[in-house]
Amino acid sequence: MNTAMPGRLNTNPFLALTAAAVLAVAAFGVYAQTPPPSSPAPLALYWWADTATPYWYRGKALPSRGSSISVMALTTTADPAELIYQWRENLALNQRASGPGQETFTFTLQLAIKRRIDVTVRDLDQTVELRATTDITPVAPEAGLYAVRPLRGVAYERALTDFAGPAGEPYDFRAVPFFFPVERVSALTYRWTFNGQEIKGEFDTPWLFTIRSNPGEVSLANRLAVEVADPARGGARAGSSLQANFR
Repeated sequence: MNTAMPGRLNTNPFLALTAAAVLAVAAFGVYAQTPPPSSPAPLALYWWADTATPYWYRGKALPSRGSSISVMALTTTADPAELIYQWRENLALNQRASGPGQETFTFTLQLAIKRRIDVTVRDLDQTVELRATTDITPVAPEAGLYAVRPLRGVAYERALTDFAGPAGEPYDFRAVPFFFPVERVSALTYRWTFNGQEIKGEFDTPWLFTIRSNPGEVSLANRLAVEVADPARGGARAGSSLQANFR
């Protein structure tokens, strides 16, 4: 069995930011949108996370430690400029984020613990008062392994846990990170192992790994694994692996 080190793949950056939506989520694949509520509440909170996802991902970008979170108060009662917003994070009033027209509250998730966000909205005459609450629960960043097809690109329908193919052909696999803070994506490192042996070196496309098997050789139960890591102190890590069989 011949294995290739991570190699070149001439593609554009694959990370995209996704906004919140009402979605039915399937694991690492294509996501289906569900109808929104027919009768919106007088005050609702809509949040989104500044975390990275691949271009095909149609789900919500989930928050992780170190990421920026924005929460918007949506109301049908008046123009936001005519309302006074009072924001609380874990019950503590945030004076800097509060005030007239302050419909959006943005903060950084410094710890991997759930945050409770409360907002009280009043009109300028103090005759209307609305309240809403939401919980922001962080997740650990994740990684998936995907096959890369010569004419198609990434086969994004599912992350691989097993792979089978004819011997004698090269096969490309791409490590895809999910939910790392966007500003840390360019710094991520990729540590590859094949059958327990680490593949070391510096590569132009460290997220890509190519396996080359010998023609006619039967090679079973090969284990390809990758660890994606943020090298910053205390940075997050995520891993994925698959079993490859060639006949």
